[in-house]
Amino acid sequence: MALLVDHGAEISARDCPFNQTPLHWAAEGNKSDAVLWLLSQPNVDAEATDVDGLTAADLADRAGHTDLAARLRDSVAAAAAAAAAMAAAIAEHGSLHDNAYEGNNEVVLQLLDIGCDVNIRGRGHKKTALHYAAETGHVDIMATLHQRGAKVMAKDRWGHTPLHHAAENNHEYACVWLKELQPVVDIAAVDGHGRTAADMAEEKDHTDLAQMLRTPSLSEKTSTHYAAECGDTYTMATLHQRGAIMTAKDRLGNTLLHYAAENNHSAACEWLLKLQPGVDIEAENGRERTAAQLAEEKGHTDLAQMLRDKACSLHWAASVGKTDLVLRLLHSEQDVNATDGSQFRQTPMHRAAGGGHIETMATLRENGADVLATDYFGRTSLHVAARNNRQDACDWLMALPEMDLQVWAQDASGFTAVDVAENNEHIILAARLRATAAAPAPALSQVHAPGI
Repeated sequence: MALLVDHGAEISARDCPFNQTPLHWAAEGNKSDAVLWLLSQPNVDAEATDVDGLTAADLADRAGHTDLAARLRDSVAAAAAAAAAMAAAIAEHGSLHDNAYEGNNEVVLQLLDIGCDVNIRGRGHKKTALHYAAETGHVDIMATLHQRGAKVMAKDRWGHTPLHHAAENNHEYACVWLKELQPVVDIAAVDGHGRTAADMAEEKDHTDLAQMLRTPSLSEKTSTHYAAECGDTYTMATLHQRGAIMTAKDRLGNTLLHYAAENNHSAACEWLLKLQPGVDIEAENGRERTAAQLAEEKGHTDLAQMLRDKACSLHWAASVGKTDLVLRLLHSEQDVNATDGSQFRQTPMHRAAGGGHIETMATLRENGADVLATDYFGRTSLHVAARNNRQDACDWLMALPEMDLQVWAQDASGFTAVDVAENNEHIILAARLRATAAAPAPALSQVHAPGI
């Protein structure tokens, strides 16, 4: 059934002469799996009647399938309640299409949460919400819709994909986002007039965008760079969760932090600097400019000063493994066990462990860092290293005498470092931690630990 629907079969098609839908047939034959699948589809009509005025539930009852009939009637009642909630939400906030077009991400999420079909089409033009979001360049909405199952190659009445709409309206950021979904997104797809997205961009005199779309491979400027340039932390977080490289540079050597700083997006800069492993605040682009210097050149003096202050932060230096800077900051009497200002309340040792910087960890410990300190969520440095799959850092920590049995220490949620490794699918590290805990602790000299 799924295959047939994917190839255009009408899910509520009627037979002849009984005027029955597939749901009628499945219910009368007591095919509960088929009934459940049909009921899960967005356009199925559970209240449809046949030539005798009977619903699928009526046919199930007549055939003696009382449990299935009850399930069908419960589904009808639930659908009615959901429809009422949907109608109320649309009356208050507008349709999914309207909100996708206008960029109201919270309302889009609310409508999807109460059951709105993410791929529902308009009656005349056959556009989906993704078409509307692409048309207005709302990449955060596009990301939300994609996460919820939106079809990125859906075509409207004229054969336009979301990429056609983004290109026609010169939304470069949206085009790059869609282009990075290749091969799922076919950038060579043509509309009803045989035009590609690049053709439509060229017709509207968006020549740079047309050239970008025709380039076989993307320039080094990724959608994550575009998100940083726009200060779009939601999209950056989404891309980060999907494995985007947050230290990537474009062809001019600019990092995400360069883009955020140059455009005065302080919140985006703060978000980037809290990543583990850390973003290099002192990285220079091809013109030998740091993010702070770009901010200064553009007159964003407050942001430039914030970035310079961060560059003098013990937590940041530890997170990126700048051991020499860590030593200088410790000699300037910065507190080696101070917690940072984030929601995690982590120490420099946590940050170094998260980045797997053993030399920095050793330096911190030599200067009084507490390897058993816990953050706001009760996690030790071992928990943090295990979460980020830092095997060498875990080995180094487990070799410390004070770490005896710490592999079984639980955080505020009751998880050990082994649990954390397993929950993040670091199976080899989890097995290694178990084996280390079961064996006598090795001498520190047997573990690669610079500085000890």
